[in-house]
Amino acid sequence: MSFMMMVVLFNGVFAQEPGKDFRLEIIEDDFIGVYLPVEYIAILEATKNHSLAFQHNNEGRYHDVLIVNKNIIYSNSEWNDGYAIKASEGNLFQFIRIGSDRVIIDNNGFSYRKIGDYPSEAYNVARALATSIVFESLLERNIGVSILENTILLPFLHFFTSEDVFSVNLTEIFMEKGSSLLLSGRGNRPSFFTIYMLTDGIDYSFYFEKERSGPFSFKEDFPFFQFNLNTDKEIVIAASGLGENVDSELLLYLDGLTNNERRKIINAMFALNGYFFVTDEWRNYFSQFSWYKPNRGISNDRSILTSRQQRLLDYLNK
Repeated sequence: MSFMMMVVLFNGVFAQEPGKDFRLEIIEDDFIGVYLPVEYIAILEATKNHSLAFQHNNEGRYHDVLIVNKNIIYSNSEWNDGYAIKASEGNLFQFIRIGSDRVIIDNNGFSYRKIGDYPSEAYNVARALATSIVFESLLERNIGVSILENTILLPFLHFFTSEDVFSVNLTEIFMEKGSSLLLSGRGNRPSFFTIYMLTDGIDYSFYFEKERSGPFSFKEDFPFFQFNLNTDKEIVIAASGLGENVDSELLLYLDGLTNNERRKIINAMFALNGYFFVTDEWRNYFSQFSWYKPNRGISNDRSILTSRQQRLLDYLNK
């Protein structure tokens, strides 16, 4: 089933009018909204891995999400199978106010935290929360990464994929076990998907799928781009270049670079494009990266750089 069909079915389930067996006592307005399991959120924050957090509930001990309306509560299994909760169960739920937070405890004692006010936006607010947690360390590093409504901007992937804006898919049946998030490109290649994986929010690996058939994803045996935020920040910026609309915080970061950091970014741009360094220092340095494919036939002329990298080169040399 395609993702688009799945969304239609998802919305269609919640558009149905349940019978009286599903209608609860009226729920107070401040509790209407979208709730995620506290266990899911805690594991996601600890591991930065949506798949691991979701698989924690493989046995279905609690609801993957609660979508609370005025007198009906919906659940959804793996963001794929939506259904209304029977009143005999829902009327046993506890609705708790903790300051400005709203918490629900279900009839089995599992807790859910409110993350959004609008039931119709359930998937979008859950996706935004997962994205912000998984990409937390990237979002904080002033390298141009940002969340744009229901998408995420990852400028450095543009060098490898010719795309930098990706949508996020939380549906478990499309997720490879162990992957942090499933990202899809938004261009003219609907079969393009990227699997994002990381360790402790510091070591990042991106796997690229050229083809996709069936509901499950298959990554290559090696990442097409891997880096460590503590040591490779300049390389990430070199891959990103500068787009036409540049984040002001990124420019402030670039303005504060040391001469060595500036030199590293410039050399990394040429290394990414296959330049063979004459000096042992830079040739040995870049040889540690799997993406470095030196070619003696490539010159160090700016014409080998992408337009975004040329823009960055001009900014660094101004």
